[in-house]
Amino acid sequence: MRGPGAARFRLLLLGLAGLAGLSGCPTVDVGDMPISPPPCRPSFQTFMMSGGIWDTAINPPDQSKSCVAMNGCHTSDTGRSALRLIPMPVSDTDWQANYEVVTRFLNCSQPEASPLITKPEAGTDPHVGGDLWQCTNPPDCEPEKTIIEWINAR
Repeated sequence: MRGPGAARFRLLLLGLAGLAGLSGCPTVDVGDMPISPPPCRPSFQTFMMSGGIWDTAINPPDQSKSCVAMNGCHTSDTGRSALRLIPMPVSDTDWQANYEVVTRFLNCSQPEASPLITKPEAGTDPHVGGDLWQCTNPPDCEPEKTIIEWINAR
């Protein structure tokens, strides 16, 4: 474009650009940054003691309900999710590593909503490994009851 019309058009564009620059973007107050809840850290001793969380919920005598038996879905070598555990912990380091992983699946403010419970529990949360726990008499269901008591005792 040439001529007086082109000059007016360019002037108009510059004016509009100037107005847009002056208007700026409104400031939006999004509030304070949300605070992450502290990690849920129930008793390490209860986690690893005989008859504790490991024996009741993670590697129970019924190996068909075990997370780690027979090279299960949640072993550190072949695990298919963030719940990757050392199947036969022998050292304090192994136990601590397993505890750290398991505590990421706990909800201290609502223990019954902990993914450690809701995933394997029938009809609660989809679990690729199937429903491992069938509760017909709440709140006396195991291992849910033991996990909830463990979390509440912290």
